[in-house]
Amino acid sequence: MLFHAGLSGFAGGFVGVDIFFVISGYLITSIILKDLERGSFSIAHFYERRTKRILPALLVVILACFPFAWLWLSPNELTAFAKSLTAVAVFGSNVYFWLKSDYFAADADLEPLLHTWSLAVEEQYYVIFPVLLVLVWKLRKSALPATLVILALSSFAISLYGVQHHPNAAFYLLPSRGWELLLGAIVALAYPTPLLHEGKVWRRTAHEVAAVLGLALIGWSVFSFDSETRFPGMAALAPTVGTAAVLAFAGDRTLVGQLLGTKPFVGLGLISYSAYLWHQPMLAFARHRSIEVLGTAQVVYILLATLALAGLTWFFVEQPLRRNQEIRRRHLFAAAATASLFLVVVGVLGTTTGGIAFRKNVTSFAKADRGLMGNPGLNEACSLDVEDPVFRLPAECYTSEAPELVLWGDSFAMHLVQGVLSSRPDARLAQVTASSCGPILGLAITSARTSAEHAQDCIRHNYKVIEWIAKQKSVTHVLVSSPFRQLAPGQTLVYADRSGSTDAVDAIGALRATLAALEKIGVTPVVFSPPPRTGQNIGGCLSRAIRYSAALARCDFTRAAVDSAYGYLWDALREISRDYKVVWLKDGLCDKDRCRASFGDSIPIYRDQGHLSSEGSEILGRAMDWYGLAVSSERSP
Repeated sequence: MLFHAGLSGFAGGFVGVDIFFVISGYLITSIILKDLERGSFSIAHFYERRTKRILPALLVVILACFPFAWLWLSPNELTAFAKSLTAVAVFGSNVYFWLKSDYFAADADLEPLLHTWSLAVEEQYYVIFPVLLVLVWKLRKSALPATLVILALSSFAISLYGVQHHPNAAFYLLPSRGWELLLGAIVALAYPTPLLHEGKVWRRTAHEVAAVLGLALIGWSVFSFDSETRFPGMAALAPTVGTAAVLAFAGDRTLVGQLLGTKPFVGLGLISYSAYLWHQPMLAFARHRSIEVLGTAQVVYILLATLALAGLTWFFVEQPLRRNQEIRRRHLFAAAATASLFLVVVGVLGTTTGGIAFRKNVTSFAKADRGLMGNPGLNEACSLDVEDPVFRLPAECYTSEAPELVLWGDSFAMHLVQGVLSSRPDARLAQVTASSCGPILGLAITSARTSAEHAQDCIRHNYKVIEWIAKQKSVTHVLVSSPFRQLAPGQTLVYADRSGSTDAVDAIGALRATLAALEKIGVTPVVFSPPPRTGQNIGGCLSRAIRYSAALARCDFTRAAVDSAYGYLWDALREISRDYKVVWLKDGLCDKDRCRASFGDSIPIYRDQGHLSSEGSEILGRAMDWYGLAVSSERSP
């Protein structure tokens, strides 16, 4: 909850899900094993209990989302919400969000049902696990420990591979997450009840130390991890092993056990499921309705309201239904199937109607949506695939068969096209751009969200680009643009000949070498800086201002915030500007103290955290005369 709230100091709070997985694996396995020992286990009864536990509160929260989605979501947003409803209904929201977005993307905090991905993982696991447990128990009970360990190690190996090669899939999907639930199952098998520190002094001390270390590992994960931590994989061992240690060793007589057994912690534990369900919709809809970024006080109020709603849901929904033994199983399952079908129908309706486009407020929403549309430049086909072994530049990416200008870079180069053409409509331009592939020869960035393979593909792609440019005899200038994340301190860079460096000086040297290589083949390189930005979603602020008829000037930001967030980049580009031309977009958007986010009070300049909208690019390019700046012989100071 604190992580999703964006409160400072809890950047690793997403490990709460991993703690939940281990605890869930422990509790459910303990229950199943006890029933198997008594000979009373029933698959139908197991799913009856899971249905009572999961669905009622979940359905109440989802139904509570409907009026706010109707009032505050644009057609595009409501379409996405409708799709997520369908995914939740079939416990496939982890697959949906894997295909749709990165969990750590800037706009992910606007997804009201993002958090249901973890419920989907758990339910998928419990479709398979009880059946497997029963089969092994009946066929060869003694093989149960080895079976669980082998499955857990296999899943962990998939997780290790996934975080390096398919990080988004590794985060969301069961094969790379199952080991966390299985770890809880192994603890339940080995230690059916928490160990008590009885007997010898050394044994009591060992239990105390193990429980404290387990709690410390959890705390360390919460406070030291962030969105750049490769996760799950090796990093996930800290919170999960820490949780396993607490489950195994924190008996009632240990200090940790006594701490976690106090009334505040027990109370939070009782309402934790409902609190988890409520917190993300509460925060997401508040962000949809607020024009500026939510302040700390607002977030705290929302979290307190979340706990209050969780308490009410636990008392009036969870408890009565879980205790009610009079509901017949077939009626319960029929009600669950009906509720799921209802969500599917609503989801399909919302999707097929384009986000219920006949709503009264759809006009202002549609206008706001247009400002957030992607800006691929000349054509979507110009976002080249770096994995393609053969370099191909589609015909849609030329304005002339004999281009004089080449626009080379990533999405921050794509958004310059309208501005260049508005400053010179007959400019002979070729767009050579690839998403998330900065125009620097011999190196690329890799992170927790991008694989090393993509970085290597990007490196190969850039060498192909400069070979292609060398063959274009009509080209005189190459416009190089990117957010240049490679220049940020602490980045992990993949080089053509080595990997793992985090030396920004090497990255600046590689950028210089790239510009020198362009000069060597007889063209003039021109670096276009990224627009001024702060790390906040400026485009989202503008969209909401349009949506609620507020002044777009509310989304302006201070130059001090820009310099604080990206001072390293300005320093690096100033060094580059000693020898090469740099066009500074902040010169056209900022005065001494403030930077504008819109032109007048009607045209948004940004569409997200830093990309220019199509209209914003067009007006800014014409006002600054990007074409003239690019081809002139003078350098910007």
